Amino acid sequence: MSAVVSRWTPENIRRAQAILGEHLFLDEGIAAVSAALGFSVTRAALDCAFAREGLPTPHQCLKKRDKAIPPVDARDTIRMEVAPAFELPDDSGTTAEQAPPEPPTPAAELLAHRQRNRIAELEARTKRLLEELAKKDEELAAFKDISRPPRPIVAPRMTPDSVQRKGVAVMLCSDWHVGEFVNPATVNGLNEYDPQIAARCIDRLADGFVERLRDSGYDCRTAVIALMGDLMTGYLHDELVESNALSPVGEQVFLLDHLELMLRKILALTELELVVPCLSGNHGRMTEKQRVSTREENSHEQVVYQTLKRLFRDEPRIEFQIAAGEWLELDVMGFTHCFTHGDSFRSNGGVGGISIPIQRGVTRQFQGRDIHQVCMGHFHQRKDFGNIQVNGSLIGYSAYSMHIHAAPERRQQHWFMVDSEKGKDLTAPIWL
Repeated sequence: MSAVVSRWTPENIRRAQAILGEHLFLDEGIAAVSAALGFSVTRAALDCAFAREGLPTPHQCLKKRDKAIPPVDARDTIRMEVAPAFELPDDSGTTAEQAPPEPPTPAAELLAHRQRNRIAELEARTKRLLEELAKKDEELAAFKDISRPPRPIVAPRMTPDSVQRKGVAVMLCSDWHVGEFVNPATVNGLNEYDPQIAARCIDRLADGFVERLRDSGYDCRTAVIALMGDLMTGYLHDELVESNALSPVGEQVFLLDHLELMLRKILALTELELVVPCLSGNHGRMTEKQRVSTREENSHEQVVYQTLKRLFRDEPRIEFQIAAGEWLELDVMGFTHCFTHGDSFRSNGGVGGISIPIQRGVTRQFQGRDIHQVCMGHFHQRKDFGNIQVNGSLIGYSAYSMHIHAAPERRQQHWFMVDSEKGKDLTAPIWL
């Protein structure tokens, strides 16, 4: 240390001060001092040496920059006259001689702060309640509109040069159970299901519908996409509260997103006009037991359907027919089609499976009427009984299916074509 300190003689310090005065930046000045004195100079050593001699700091010894703006006297400008200052009137009713008011106490400030927060909370709550009330009014108006009878589908006029057959494609969508979770371990590895798998299946369903349509050989201008309930699982059984991947509200949001995507994809890939019958299932109900006369008013799926109808209100190529009860009838090119979920039919495990009770129930219900096709879901089995079409499921085999000894069936939805002259013609599954 003594060798280093001895270098800072008064002469070296004066030389360093003079060198710094020739530079604008300290780093450049220190480098110049090091070159002039012949040894490495640090900022700390320079500070100590200047302080020992009572000199200003090295930074203060740097060359001063020229002012960018010249003094006022040197500027060739016209000075503006400044108005004389005046004192604003005091509207508080006090004079300058009076003492200022005493500041509020901390307790009073705290009370005022709490009151302001409470007022803000009440205003926000009032705004939120008014928005909810407006939404309820819209839903009520929509429910009043479901009583409008469905518009029949009319076959286009055949021209002499036309050789291609006219048809209407029908796809049944039911028993998706998008919020349910199927653990492969509970079904001996025969199936696996969760909302992510459901999303992929719904996307493939739109693609499969378009592919079936292109391979049909029909001149098809209109299609029926029937949403027939149990698209969600809900909390129908107590165990579903524990095992479901989504709550009923979460299932509604999920269905809204993916149903809209599916319908818009079909509209984008085709030039079809879509008719969408909408019916509730037994899983989406809000009550412990299924209601009869107020079935649709107590269904979570009704909220999904009514919201979808609003989302597509500006799309002229799609029409929603939302059922007011358990059944919905639709005229398809002069052929009457009836849609229902199917939970009112009971198979009771007979030898004939679901065919005998369903056919017996349909015969009794529509006795004396000319019904071309009855379409339903609920049983998770895709069947074609001639005049009765039963849909498969999106969820596939589950622990409940195994519990009731149902035969495993892969994920699929039912598709068929209605010929303008002969009625139901082609039938096929859409594998998922």
